[in-house]
Amino acid sequence: MMLYRTFFLLLIGLASVEAYGQKHLVFENDALGKKVEVKEGDYLKLRYKGYLNQSAEVERYVLEITDTAIRFQSTGKKDRYTDDKTILLSDVTGFKRMAKVRPILAPLTSIGVGIGIYYAIGTNDQFNNTEQLLYSLGASVGTSLLINWVFKSDIKFKMADGWYIRVVGRSY
Repeated sequence: MMLYRTFFLLLIGLASVEAYGQKHLVFENDALGKKVEVKEGDYLKLRYKGYLNQSAEVERYVLEITDTAIRFQSTGKKDRYTDDKTILLSDVTGFKRMAKVRPILAPLTSIGVGIGIYYAIGTNDQFNNTEQLLYSLGASVGTSLLINWVFKSDIKFKMADGWYIRVVGRSY
């Protein structure tokens, strides 16, 4: 009897989790045959109609997806006294889904390359300390520009190009 009760409670628990499920945003373009799925926790950049229909952008982790809006996570100390950013799906004019590690990987790569260049130049006895610092700074700026080119954050898809948004339940 105890085994049946445990099995029944486990089944009810799993069913309730499945019934709750996460919602996903699906950006689709039928003409191109492309589909981009965004779920909670993904890193997303959106362009939307902001205050007085002026174009605004947000680049953050998705906190929650509802039938009419998407809510983004606040970004630290400067936003800690404000509510999380909520954008109506009807206001979205463009988007780009990015890798979750992008906010960490791009600056770390830039810093790592800068330090590596400084130590590579530092082992060369032809340059004094000031020259080493200036050469490594110049190489770091060039590398930073290259990294920004590799880790582009420009809006890739625009709603005016035939993209539309669907909110779907959990995908299997």
